[in-house]
Amino acid sequence: MWALTDSGSSLSGCTGETTNWGLISNLDNAYDGKCVVTGASVDAFGFPCGGETANYGDFTDAVSGANLNVVKSLIVQQLP
Repeated sequence: MWALTDSGSSLSGCTGETTNWGLISNLDNAYDGKCVVTGASVDAFGFPCGGETANYGDFTDAVSGANLNVVKSLIVQQLP
């Protein structure tokens, strides 16, 4: 199960669990490989991002691609 944000920080009210379950970090950085990095960065809209404890990589592009492939597959199945 995925959530919008990670759990386990004092920001989320959870304690004892420190897993990256979210699509965005607790610092409001998307797991897109560009914003969820240790250094300072700027997102596609010009907002500052970065400042994470590690570089976590790109998760959102893979999920978007997988979802797009499912939709394409469903469309092809509906064609006569």
